Amino acid sequence: MKLWCLAVLCLMVSVLHAPLAQAHFSDGTKVRSIILTEAPSGDTAYVRMPLGLAFADVTPADVDEQTAVATPFLYVGKQFDGAYGLWLSLDAVAQNKQAFAARLGQAVLWARGAGATQGRLRAYRIVGRMPQDAFDTLERAQRSIARDNAQLDPAFGEAWVEMAISLPPDAGGALAVLAGYPEFPTDVDIDNHVIDLRGDKGVQFNMPGQLQSPLLLDRTTITLFVLYLEQGVRHIVEGIDHMALVVAMTLGTMTAGAIAWRRLAILVTAFTLGHSITLGTSVFGLQPTWPFFIPAVETAIALSMIYTAVSALRGKSGAAGVYFGIGIVHGLGFSLMLSRILGPDSPQLVWSLFSFNLGIELGQLMIVVTTGLVSFGVQTVLGPRIERGAHVAILVAISVLALFYVVTRVGLLA
Repeated sequence: MKLWCLAVLCLMVSVLHAPLAQAHFSDGTKVRSIILTEAPSGDTAYVRMPLGLAFADVTPADVDEQTAVATPFLYVGKQFDGAYGLWLSLDAVAQNKQAFAARLGQAVLWARGAGATQGRLRAYRIVGRMPQDAFDTLERAQRSIARDNAQLDPAFGEAWVEMAISLPPDAGGALAVLAGYPEFPTDVDIDNHVIDLRGDKGVQFNMPGQLQSPLLLDRTTITLFVLYLEQGVRHIVEGIDHMALVVAMTLGTMTAGAIAWRRLAILVTAFTLGHSITLGTSVFGLQPTWPFFIPAVETAIALSMIYTAVSALRGKSGAAGVYFGIGIVHGLGFSLMLSRILGPDSPQLVWSLFSFNLGIELGQLMIVVTTGLVSFGVQTVLGPRIERGAHVAILVAISVLALFYVVTRVGLLA
């Protein structure tokens, strides 16, 4: 009876957790891009970001017909789906250009040593919807900012802004960038991509979050290595799809609380080889661009979770060749995130790719060791029968969660 209760509990947790912890099953992340350049007259930053980050201090958490907005630049109106939402007033922007420019300039602050100051906003462009062109070289950034502004009032949640900012004079020390406004009140995932083209060699930095804490642009090689290593670890540890696969893979090689390390090493090596191949080729731009490609990859990842969990439930560890193929699929999944921060033209691409991949392997090792230790602890304290029941409950929960992902993704393939 206890085992059935444990299984039901795991199923409930997995289903309730599904909408919240989806590594590749979420489209909510937006990218703030920053390109830094130097010239005799001073350094310049080219910024592309969601417009909302410049209004985080006055954006209400909920909007209805009666909502009052504490800025003349935003107003409440009906959206395309009939619900009420915020819109940007281009008339108000035209009538208050100086105030609007000051608000944009305050959105991103710069620091060297103690204190942070805003730069001087030289130019800006309002974009009605998320731009589809790349913003990863100086030429592309300058060309994009030179285009025309949006002609109609854009929906606040869909609008973007591009800026050219003259940075404060160099007072010595590494430059840091941080947000000038409080954290956005609603659930928005932001990835910050900074390409620093100052000096002899370009360097790229990446950091998730709204930059409430400064991102230090330390150009040393060790800093770059640690940044991408952390990104790799975070991606697999925080991604429930990859984490569930490694847990199921580990449980499939366990007998009486002990891991068959040789067998697990073979499977992990096959998986690693597979995802390393597709992760590398995808970052270099060698991946399909079909509309159904992302849903197809996500569906295949979910099916691989089912295969691994069902194999473990049958007391099998699975075949190394199959895990090589699974690794290829998961490598495409990894690349869906990594391609947002690295591309063929990214500075120090090979070194960054190596660091990220190493971080993935470190994250896998952490999951394997944690799974083994918890399983051994359950067996020691509660006995082998409870341990086996816990394995079954976890594997069934993984299967149900993966099935949920399959059902939600298959509809997008049509």
